[in-house]
Amino acid sequence: MEPASDQYAEVVSTYIEMIRRDSGEAAAAIEMILARFGARATLRATLVITLIKMEVQKNRAIEDISAHSYLVKDFPKAWPLLQQAISYCLIAWKVPGAASVDLLGATPTSADEEAPASAPEPPFL
Repeated sequence: MEPASDQYAEVVSTYIEMIRRDSGEAAAAIEMILARFGARATLRATLVITLIKMEVQKNRAIEDISAHSYLVKDFPKAWPLLQQAISYCLIAWKVPGAASVDLLGATPTSADEEAPASAPEPPFL
């Protein structure tokens, strides 16, 4: 069986290319997450961007970006790069008020600071 990081590598590459179609700058920020924090952090970061994109396509706005921050709670040091990538994407998607979206208020709580979860997190993410 392949190590988890090897299994993530192909998926991460696919997601980065999808993001690159919208914003080269966002893809570059995501690639920095990959270089600094690994494939698992990058997979989660790209999932956040994908979920935000789906929300934008559905609503043409962002309701609450903090709703997605829990996905990267295990990687709080990656959050500034993810915020940068999200900002680039919002601009590329021409989201009204993209420059004023509050990304800082969505800072994820680290796993150490969070209350115990009622169910264990799946091991594959």
